[in-house]
Amino acid sequence: MDENLSDLILAILSENFDKHFTLEELTSLVRPSADNGNPDVHRLNQAEVLDQLLILDDQGLLELNPDTDRSCMREESSNKKITQLQISAKNAK
Repeated sequence: MDENLSDLILAILSENFDKHFTLEELTSLVRPSADNGNPDVHRLNQAEVLDQLLILDDQGLLELNPDTDRSCMREESSNKKITQLQISAKNAK
């Protein structure tokens, strides 16, 4: 699993706990301007983000809604993951 990408996705979702993001919105937040207008690179970036979303959903850390194409942080996992991210940030210093 791409730890940096999954941590970034979880950080965005936990910072915006009451918001639900589409795949397009999350991709633009975690990989801004990475595609330089190239549709093939844009699709690759979306595929990488989707892969991470599926893994995080399997781990129970977020909720994917296939009917609306939106993702959000699961309430019970938000506090746990925020604490883990804070510990990781402190250890990195």
